[in-house]
Amino acid sequence: MEWSEGNHELTLGVVSNNDEMYNIMTSLASARKSSKKITVKNYSSLSEIEGCNILFITKEGGLSANQIQQLDNKNLLVITEDDEISSSGSINLVKVDGKLMFEINRDMVNKTGIKMASRLMDLAIVK
Repeated sequence: MEWSEGNHELTLGVVSNNDEMYNIMTSLASARKSSKKITVKNYSSLSEIEGCNILFITKEGGLSANQIQQLDNKNLLVITEDDEISSSGSINLVKVDGKLMFEINRDMVNKTGIKMASRLMDLAIVK
């Protein structure tokens, strides 16, 4: 993925009432070998979200599709795991035949200005 604002640092926000997801994301970010530094922040409300590049909203996050649509999604990749709010995000994690897959909402991705690699699109369920 390529953001239109070429930062050397990415901020991954987690909206969840479950500290376990924040801990998992922090572990993954610190273990990743990359030229970009990844900072993970835990958010409990929309008003706290600022300067975030990737926002992961869990089922426990308690946000509605309407609330997510109020976010300024320029350069913000929203990832969800809830079918009820999936239309408001760029990527939605789903289980298909017991396997974890992901759906890409092409319209939402286009609104973000983020460029996705064609290989990533090939692996996804594109909506």
